[in-house]
Amino acid sequence: MEISDQLQFTFDEENRILYLTQTGPVRITTDRQLIALMEAIRAQMEQHQEPGRMYMIADMTQLVVVPELSHLYGALAEEIYSIFVYPNGIARYGHQITHITIRRGYMDYRDKNPNLFGTRVEAENYIRSLIARRRAESPERSIEAMPETSSVD
Repeated sequence: MEISDQLQFTFDEENRILYLTQTGPVRITTDRQLIALMEAIRAQMEQHQEPGRMYMIADMTQLVVVPELSHLYGALAEEIYSIFVYPNGIARYGHQITHITIRRGYMDYRDKNPNLFGTRVEAENYIRSLIARRRAESPERSIEAMPETSSVD
């Protein structure tokens, strides 16, 4: 079964939140699997990129990324999230082993807290606080445009 077949995405248009869950246990142990996971996430973000950036809440309770892939995870995540997601706009909750992988990958590329939470409620509360802050700071600009990207490699 393909990795993308095991992923479920839901998009909250009003708050611009992309939710990622899984249909069952997903164990990412190879570069190829990790690339497939990140390509599926990117495809969903591209579908919802207009009119601008978004937030993401990822359920890691059934998604395990082994620590050996932390460097690649960090590189792929930085590439995707820097284009599509508000700054610090990702919240994750779930497995401890995946927390280690994500934390190591984020430290390599972003030198920031990767926003890891124990429960979905904690992750949602974090994202909703960012939404409220963004709306309070700039009510007329509740959606931030995405940066221009070149189609030339």
